[in-house]
Formats: sequence, structure tokens, C-alpha cells
Amino acid sequence: VAWPAMATELGIGTAFILGIATRYAALVSLPFLVVATWLAHRFWELPPAQASDQYIHFCKNLAIFGGSLLLFIAGAGKFSLDAALKRR
Repeated sequence: VAWPAMATELGIGTAFILGIATRYAALVSLPFLVVATWLAHRFWELPPAQASDQYIHFCKNLAIFGGSLLLFIAGAGKFSLDAALKRR
């Protein structure tokens, strides 16, 4: 599962940085984040010493989820490749 996850993360990150197909990348990132968070950051199942670190990563993924949701709703903005291609 590591190689497909890595390819997905790389593709989503590249699309976000370049601002190309931003809404599609955000749409792909939403279920990806749900699955990745559920599988990798189960802080409630760990002893307290390990749970705090996993809780931080869980909250980080929730923040990324919110940012992806915002990008899906608002789009990439006027300085993105999406906007440049739309003007043509």
C-alpha cells in the first residue's frame, strides 16, 4: 500500500503546488485523508506515551482535510495554472 499512497500524495501535492486540476486533486485528497487517518493515526488504541504523538498527526490530517475541502469549494485562485488555462 506504500507505493500507491506515495504516488497519490506526490500527485496531489504537485497539483496543489502548480495549481493545476486543483479541485480534482482536492476531491481525491478527501477520501485519501480519511483512509490514511483511519489506518495510520489510531491514537485511541495506543498507550498514553504514544497516543499524544498520534493525536497530533490525527489533528494535522483533520486540518489538511479542511484545507482540501476549502480548495475544492473555492478553487486554486487567480495565480494558478487553472486560472491561466481558463483565460485562454
